[in-house]
Amino acid sequence: MFNDKMSYPFRPWGEPLEEAEKMSLSRELAKNTGYPVDSLPPVLRNVITALCRDISAPIELITGTVLSAVSLACQAFIEIQFPDGRIKPCSLYNLVIADSGERKSTIYSLVMKPILEFEKTEKKNYSDALLIHNAQMLMWNATNKSVLRKLTQKIGNGEDCQSEQDELKKLALNQPPPPKKIKLIYTDTTPEAMQRGLYDNIPTAGLMSDEASVFFEGRAKNNLGFLNELWDGAPVDIERRSQKSFSIDDAHFTMLLMVQYDVFIQYFKKHGRKAASSGFLSRFLISFIPSSVTPRLSSSNIANSKELVCFHEEINILLLNLKEQLQKGKKPKTLKLTANAQTELEAFYRKIEDEISTHPKNNAIKALLMKLAENALRLAGLLHYFQYRDEDEISRDTLLCAIYFAGIYGNQAMILFSTELATPEQDAEYVYNWLKRELSNIKNIGGIFANMPDDLDDAAESNQKEIPEIDFVIKSHMRRSISNSHLRNNGRLNAALKFLEEEDRIWIDRQRNTNGSVTEKIYLKQ
Repeated sequence: MFNDKMSYPFRPWGEPLEEAEKMSLSRELAKNTGYPVDSLPPVLRNVITALCRDISAPIELITGTVLSAVSLACQAFIEIQFPDGRIKPCSLYNLVIADSGERKSTIYSLVMKPILEFEKTEKKNYSDALLIHNAQMLMWNATNKSVLRKLTQKIGNGEDCQSEQDELKKLALNQPPPPKKIKLIYTDTTPEAMQRGLYDNIPTAGLMSDEASVFFEGRAKNNLGFLNELWDGAPVDIERRSQKSFSIDDAHFTMLLMVQYDVFIQYFKKHGRKAASSGFLSRFLISFIPSSVTPRLSSSNIANSKELVCFHEEINILLLNLKEQLQKGKKPKTLKLTANAQTELEAFYRKIEDEISTHPKNNAIKALLMKLAENALRLAGLLHYFQYRDEDEISRDTLLCAIYFAGIYGNQAMILFSTELATPEQDAEYVYNWLKRELSNIKNIGGIFANMPDDLDDAAESNQKEIPEIDFVIKSHMRRSISNSHLRNNGRLNAALKFLEEEDRIWIDRQRNTNGSVTEKIYLKQ
């Protein structure tokens, strides 16, 4: 797994010593959760720590939402250059799987507040601009009709009409353009509406939802190729039979999908193979939050902390800059890695290759790991720009911070795809390898004997000097001992064993005991 024995920089952001001394809360949070929040830029570090303190929501949920807000606010300003010369967007796709009661909506509303308010203001500005545009079009249409009448008359009289033709051309070139709506967030939408919106409005936006069942149960999920192209930043040509075709160029697109576990499992059962094979899920930073044992009660602390206000102020500055950027038609600038950062990225690629080799038969994990280095680079670009607006090179320390977080996301995804989302075939492979290890380890003989019927226990006790060679594992021992806890579920384990039996890789000797129970001895076939 990633991040084993890996050290990361605590202070890569040039803070003075007195500020670094205020790190006790975030360092304690990092120690308790494994999330190195204290390595983030100060504003992000502080808001995540404050929200954990005040709202008592899972840190994975808070971090994913904060990083998505940063992606949405920063993505129009920067692109990332890879060491091989490719230039890609810095946008992130985040998937947070958490059951009801984990405060998805609360965190979403608090973190996204400045963006939601900005959109509300811009909606009013757009309505005002549309009224002006409609008045301009009335005047333009009147002028155009007047010139057309003159042209028609002259053509009918056989007169020269070159001046009217020139005036029509000039009018066509100077038709008042419709105003662009600054729409940053799409939620309950169809693929067609989102495509049209990115063309008619601005190509910088995000699909964001604190209850993403709308996505996973709706039509938006049916066009994964389009969402993949948006992540890649590729031009998208939209062909329509009944409407005029159009193209979406220079798109920058963020996704944040918060979804309940049961909804996502149902989606994965129906569409998981397609989502995995298309590369859609592999583009996400995935957080899986197990259900809380007890409900999260309301907090006595106020949510509107000074740390949250500071974060909102930074987002508001970015949004105002975004409006200026769009008005002036500025292009995003390109960030590059320093030489030392490139060395760290190459080392991360090698670590990813080693990890891929340990999952040879899990295509979902392999696909996700192959995108992990790019996600680390995107995250590094966002963190860099959030802290340093004017510098064009990403430092080694900043990249290491991003790599550490990417490793955390990679670990969570590997656990999710090898347990909760594993197919019976993948479960069977894990069970088979576990059986081989268990039978080859002489230390486990005592554990196996402890689960044998009484007659076998007696036989072992009567022959203390010579322990017979054991070539089977009892199923009840397996259910207690197997490390992947989801396979302790009898249904999941039975499905895996049935698959191995059908593959003729094991056989099971089922013996009925005198008390009516059944002992199942599992043998490997050579």
